[in-house]
Amino acid sequence: MAFDPGIGVGLLIDEYAAPDAAVRRGEVTSFKDAWAVSVLDQEHATVSTVPFTHLATVYQTARGDSERVLELLTKTGHARAVREDASVILRELTYVAAWLERFAPEALKFSILDEAPQLQLDVAQQSFLDSLHQHLQAVAWDGENLQSVIFSTAQTVGLQPKDAFKVLYELLIGKTAGPKLGPFLASLERDFVLERLKAVL
Repeated sequence: MAFDPGIGVGLLIDEYAAPDAAVRRGEVTSFKDAWAVSVLDQEHATVSTVPFTHLATVYQTARGDSERVLELLTKTGHARAVREDASVILRELTYVAAWLERFAPEALKFSILDEAPQLQLDVAQQSFLDSLHQHLQAVAWDGENLQSVIFSTAQTVGLQPKDAFKVLYELLIGKTAGPKLGPFLASLERDFVLERLKAVL
């Protein structure tokens, strides 16, 4: 039987978690009976309602610090899951860590650089980072808003959004691609992001 231990595992876990979330919200789901006979008690459950790939992203952003993971989940739209399932999430992190080490696609793996890399920036990229640094000082620090600010700032200076995203990924994780940028930035401290941008201006 063909089985994908990479991203396929995350999809399966999310499919399993969906009926759990629906039942808790009192919604009708065709998988309610299957859920009822398969769900573990709270003391042993290891699958939370947080999407698996998001949990993997937050885990890497937090550098494996479980308490920081809970803080970031609260900030990124999963406060209810943290309130109700913190112990489940903490147990699930053990499996997230093992998955990242052994099975995760390279495209989903990253680590935040300790120091700003030496980048060769052209005029448009430099202008973009300078303008973004100014905008991020007062903007609402949430994923959707940050995603919008990145797009609009790139367009204002005449830089293609894909090139704007690329330079930010290089600056933060040393790769040309990574997790969805708005929510990713929102999971980082504003001061850290501003200092990283300032380091190359």
